[in-house]
Amino acid sequence: MKKIIVCFAALVLFMACEKEIPLKQEESEPRIVVNAIFSAGDTIWINLSESRDVLYDQFLPNIENATAKLLDANDNVLADFTHVTNGRYYCADPTPVAGTTYGLRVEAAGFKTVTASAETPSIIALSSVDTMSVGEQVEFNLSFTDDASQDNFYGVSIVYHTYVDGGMGEEILSSNPYFSTKEIFVINGEPDIDGTRYAMEFFFSDSGFNGQSINFTGRQYVWGSDGIEYFVVGLKSLSEDLYKYKLSYSKYSDAQGNFFAEPVQVYSNITDGFGIFGGSSTYRDTLWIE
Repeated sequence: MKKIIVCFAALVLFMACEKEIPLKQEESEPRIVVNAIFSAGDTIWINLSESRDVLYDQFLPNIENATAKLLDANDNVLADFTHVTNGRYYCADPTPVAGTTYGLRVEAAGFKTVTASAETPSIIALSSVDTMSVGEQVEFNLSFTDDASQDNFYGVSIVYHTYVDGGMGEEILSSNPYFSTKEIFVINGEPDIDGTRYAMEFFFSDSGFNGQSINFTGRQYVWGSDGIEYFVVGLKSLSEDLYKYKLSYSKYSDAQGNFFAEPVQVYSNITDGFGIFGGSSTYRDTLWIE
């Protein structure tokens, strides 16, 4: 009976000592968030929004009254960005040139001015694209030679396209960007039991084979449509900033909803703000299915 009384008293004391501690959100001055990923030869688009604390669970507020300018490597103004809607701005001329460095400066009332710099890497072409049918899939063996004069960062994509019947005699283009690989030098994607990895794009650097010939093997499914079918194979050269951003964002996305995952900090190269201003150049090859 004494033991029961002691245990009950301890439980009452424990409950009496409980205190609800409110979690105070970190108060910080909102900053400009830039999302701008561009490629050689394409119009540059940027998204501008306001930063919020880590517990904010809604879409970030758009910034629609900003002044954004495209700069050259010496900070000379090349062009102004034009706002379209919902914080989206574009610069149609000039289009980025491979092997060139560009800058960005964004100003908005109530925010610190943010700046960034990004290189548009030189295009590296595929030297060969070999294919082989494997059941319902096509196996691609891609080869190219790394540029030994600099550090290089790559992304490989294999996208399947086909036209399907959309009804009323209308054909709709349907695409599947997900493909598989068993290459061990790719960074993103956790392997399955048999070592196969699936993603829309696989990233890697030349740190293990600088200046060497690189072979990449991947497989993509074929749906067997009666309409037109084709593949678009892409070899993307990424700036180092964009490469780091892509990898960190991939890890961040994988960690969402996993309570046991370690916190992931998404890479940013925006001075006095957040986000990414990153360039790339892509070599594409289209293969038609007969």
